[in-house]
Amino acid sequence: MMIAKVILLSAALVVGFLSQAAGATAIHIRDHGAVGDGKTDDGPAVRRALATAIQGGPGAKLVFDQRTYRFGPYRGGSSQIELTDVNGLTIEGNGANLLLHPQNGIFAIRRCHNILVRGFVIDFDPLPFSQGKIRAVRVDEGVFELELHDGYPLPPLDSIVKKRLGEGGWRWGTVIDPKERHRRWGIPDHYRIASVDRIGGRIYRIKVTSSHKEGLEPVLPGDRFFLPLMLTEKGERAFGENIAVRESADCILEDITIYSARSGMNYSINRNEGLITLRNNTITFRPSSSRLCSTWKDGMHVKDNRVGPLIEGCHFDGMLDDSINISANTAMAISIISPKVFRLMGPAFSAGDAVMVFDPQSGKTQITEVIEAKVEGKTHTVTLADSVEGVIVGRKQREHIKSTHFYNMSYINDRFIVRNCSFNPQRRHAMLVRSPNGIIENNTIDSVGGAAVWMGNEMGSFYEGPFPQNNIIRNNTIRNTQLTAIHIYTRALNRHARHTSKIRVQNNKITVLPDRMAISVRNAAEVELKSNRILDQTGAEIDSTGMILTE
Repeated sequence: MMIAKVILLSAALVVGFLSQAAGATAIHIRDHGAVGDGKTDDGPAVRRALATAIQGGPGAKLVFDQRTYRFGPYRGGSSQIELTDVNGLTIEGNGANLLLHPQNGIFAIRRCHNILVRGFVIDFDPLPFSQGKIRAVRVDEGVFELELHDGYPLPPLDSIVKKRLGEGGWRWGTVIDPKERHRRWGIPDHYRIASVDRIGGRIYRIKVTSSHKEGLEPVLPGDRFFLPLMLTEKGERAFGENIAVRESADCILEDITIYSARSGMNYSINRNEGLITLRNNTITFRPSSSRLCSTWKDGMHVKDNRVGPLIEGCHFDGMLDDSINISANTAMAISIISPKVFRLMGPAFSAGDAVMVFDPQSGKTQITEVIEAKVEGKTHTVTLADSVEGVIVGRKQREHIKSTHFYNMSYINDRFIVRNCSFNPQRRHAMLVRSPNGIIENNTIDSVGGAAVWMGNEMGSFYEGPFPQNNIIRNNTIRNTQLTAIHIYTRALNRHARHTSKIRVQNNKITVLPDRMAISVRNAAEVELKSNRILDQTGAEIDSTGMILTE
């Protein structure tokens, strides 16, 4: 019944937008000086037109033509087009190509209602990444030589990266198969980079961190390498979110194609109060390009929303991170004021919010309510309705793995839906899910580098939760995943904790690679496996014995 309400609400939103559009005030960006020749910086003209559209009030429409609009570096905000406290606006792309500078994302929507953004193709120039062919590998030194492909940007100087971003500023890169556009299977899925130094021309010496040194053993001359860039060659910022929707409700993003994105989530859907719909959006390689990757961060990163989102008809291809991550952030106590009062670091709480307190050592959880919450800079002090004993303080570092988790259960993406989407080869999981009461249905997942569905909480690294419960995974077609196709689990220091529960896996068609599992269930409760078909590489149906692991 709850899912039906979400679907009906989505249909009502579409009708609402159409009725608004019928009598809308249309503001054309060309009338405010936008040229659309792919050379002129059209950012100022677009923002002038946007200001006029916003002044028109609910029902206004900002209209692009099917041309190429370049956006130069913009210091007035993190994104080129920012909406704050706007109600009832349509941004109609009509297939416009937006060519961005890596210093800025494109859309930032905050505290808005009834926003419709549709019909855009997004790319970057200069590109926020480089790539090339590996010429030589010296495992004992932990280095390899990379010859950058023509037409791809040169990295900034190593000294600039470390001055601006610290010793870990290079982050990581991935070895790509020399014949097919996906990470090379059977070797580490990424390598953390210690330094990047120019040898001469377009040849660079890349040194990996000591922990990744041995992982170079199977890397071969002729392999390709994808090098993400946090800074441009000139040292300009090349990181941050690309499309962000925060603290908003009843917003739709549809028919948007992304060919590249700077270091940040493609879509960041965070702390929204109402339904956000992502429909018919695509992340893929630019056609007729030699790019080894489309984008290198999460496709749709969904965090701490009161409801949803609804993700349907979307396509993901060539990425180097999870296509969809649906989870909630973990708060931790940095000080204990009393058994009912804690100073927390992490996501915000408000009076009336439900709280789950999870002790990873005992595996026990406790549900209570926030009576009072006070924000103090980057921390907040909460007063709970009930006493919580045995809380261990922490700040999310790996050494604090025993620390107590606090989850805001009022913002856990309740009743999310992922349906009719397709996923092609990429580095990690198609869907990473930690939220409850959702449906994953009628999707096609083909040859991804992780799992089709990775469903459980996380601790020890990113600290995401809470626990998937009452979820349905049905009618999906899954082929040739590098990890177990569907993995359902609870993670805790106490291996008897089974908070991931009431998961139904039904009518899925799963083709498995040799030595791979179809379904794995570990430390979960009430998981129903029904009418799933498991096939081998010839297409023959095989006995599920040995293909399904339950512990």
